[in-house]
Amino acid sequence: MGSEMLKMLVVSASIFSMFDRAVLKHFSMERFWAHSQAASKLAGAIASAEKAETSVVETARMGGLLHDIGRVLMASSFPAQFGEAQRLAKEGAGTLCEVEKRVIGASHAEFGAYLLNLWGLPELLVEAVAWHHLPQMCPHNSFHILTGVHVADALLQEVEEYESTAAGAALDLEYIGRLNLLHRLPDWRKLRDDTWREQKHGE
Repeated sequence: MGSEMLKMLVVSASIFSMFDRAVLKHFSMERFWAHSQAASKLAGAIASAEKAETSVVETARMGGLLHDIGRVLMASSFPAQFGEAQRLAKEGAGTLCEVEKRVIGASHAEFGAYLLNLWGLPELLVEAVAWHHLPQMCPHNSFHILTGVHVADALLQEVEEYESTAAGAALDLEYIGRLNLLHRLPDWRKLRDDTWREQKHGE
């Protein structure tokens, strides 16, 4: 295991241990953790299927694990506002990121990216977390760590009951088209189905 990956694993373990479940109202840590683990596995599988370098596969896995860490930070630091944002998003008042910005002042993606940047994690990982709901905002024109994280998150939310469902986590087909990767969607969905089946059997 490379030293950079070891550092990321240690830091991620430290991040998750920071939060007190007792104050995480309006938030299921169990569902969050299940989604994060599945996203990690799927993002890595997608990157591997695209024949990405080992470092990209590993960082995609870490991005999948940490992409929603900002939601935990919000739920812990601003429980009332976070609960209100959740309610508004589920009622169709906008995507989760949009209502988070209105209610709290920043989205969970921005919170998460800021935290990971403070912890000194790699820039490409921070970028993937920052833009996992808005990948078209990044200039990359080929498969990237962000691609794996965005696709994993969106495809999983097509089949699971997660708190940000109906909150704008849809697959960005325009972005994937820009990368000339639309033809890969059937294979990615098969990987999603395999990942989802493994997780359900492991419960």
